[in-house]
Amino acid sequence: DHEKGFSCALRPPCSGCMTGAMRSLLLLACAAIRGTVGYQCATDIYYKSLHASGKKGLALDDTTFRSCSSRIPWVWPNTWEPVTSLRLFKAWSSEWSPAAREIAWGNLAAFVSANNVKILVGTQITCSSAEDDKDWDWTKQLLNLVSPSQVMGVAIGNELDILADKVAVDDTITDECVTGLWQGGSFWSTFQQRVDELDAMGFGDVPVTTVFTGAALGGSPFIDVPTASVSTFLKAASQKYGKRFAFSFNFYPYFDPGYKLDSGTTDQCTQARSSAACFTGSCQVPASVSLARGKIQQVSGNANSLFWVGETGWSSPKAHSLDTQMQWCPEWSSTDVFEKYYRDFLDWDIDAGGASAPDHIFYFDVRDSFQYGVAEKFGLIETCMSAKCKIRSANYTAPYNDMFTQEAQSMPWYNWAWLGLGCVVLAALLLTCVVVRVRKGREFRSLQSGSGSGGAATGVGGGGRDRAGG
Repeated sequence: DHEKGFSCALRPPCSGCMTGAMRSLLLLACAAIRGTVGYQCATDIYYKSLHASGKKGLALDDTTFRSCSSRIPWVWPNTWEPVTSLRLFKAWSSEWSPAAREIAWGNLAAFVSANNVKILVGTQITCSSAEDDKDWDWTKQLLNLVSPSQVMGVAIGNELDILADKVAVDDTITDECVTGLWQGGSFWSTFQQRVDELDAMGFGDVPVTTVFTGAALGGSPFIDVPTASVSTFLKAASQKYGKRFAFSFNFYPYFDPGYKLDSGTTDQCTQARSSAACFTGSCQVPASVSLARGKIQQVSGNANSLFWVGETGWSSPKAHSLDTQMQWCPEWSSTDVFEKYYRDFLDWDIDAGGASAPDHIFYFDVRDSFQYGVAEKFGLIETCMSAKCKIRSANYTAPYNDMFTQEAQSMPWYNWAWLGLGCVVLAALLLTCVVVRVRKGREFRSLQSGSGSGGAATGVGGGGRDRAGG
């Protein structure tokens, strides 16, 4: 029942023997299994339109993946539209519990299969080759749990064009490392090695990419400096991998330092908001997309090169990492602007952009999370224990409360119980179908046997009737 937020595409095992009661059993089985592979936050605010749904996906934050992987939304929050793609930033982290890894992977694989979702899987490139290799090994293990047809692409490295900016805040990042990655060729060499291993695993037709920030568009055609040789890298990757390589960029108007407070004010940002928190032609994201498409063509020589927007999103409450003038404007990080940005994103008809349109775009993100240890509030849901969507009326009460959600999460047997119930119901349904088919088969053979023994007498009488009729 799509209107109630549930759909199940299971095909009846024997449509000819399906009674009304048996169809109900099938739906119950679907619902039981759905309890392990889908989640939907509660709200009283719904948006009717999701344009180009097949080209839009959700970015899966680290909090959801490591702490509540059984609660990945199967529909877009505040809509009834199914999620068809997810961006995963990493397969796992050394800082996360090893005991939870296989559980998270199993939940993700089940979610992908049950909901027909494709994933963009990320693997890191950092200043620690040992950690990168460990991460890559985890990535390969995760990929082995899904089929190539379920993988939209593999992203090798994320936002390396601004890695040098983190030298001052991250002790693991040094100037020597950044120079080695770019000028020393370490990044390009590792990228090729990863792709070669993907090919050997049977993922040779899966697109590959690395994701840069919108700042990479600041060159001709892209930035090309010792600490971020983006143009050089993109030219090499495009030449070697051709149509398989996807050009990917993150666009965040929320963090753009170019936006200033309204003239003569110390806390107003009406003018900045009007061009940042929207998705019409002159707004920042569509304009950046158009600019990027033109620059991509300069590098590849192809107007139809694969082009993805890796992330875009808005924060409310204010992100702790916001350090532009917009940090002084309360409206910038307000709930109203957050809601407008998300609503306009859903309503954005990507294809209306014509040739400049991206092939795919991801919204960041499912839940509030931490980036480099700093709290950010981009999530469409607050926490793993939240029953409600972030976008809701002030006095809204969910039909199920957060305490129930928390209790369910604290009981590992909860999901297994749902799965067990689903298996039992499906087994009973299959057994019923078999019994019905056997019984009908016996009845049919009995009728055939009966009609065969009386056929001679009936045939003679029939002939007589025919002749009499003649």
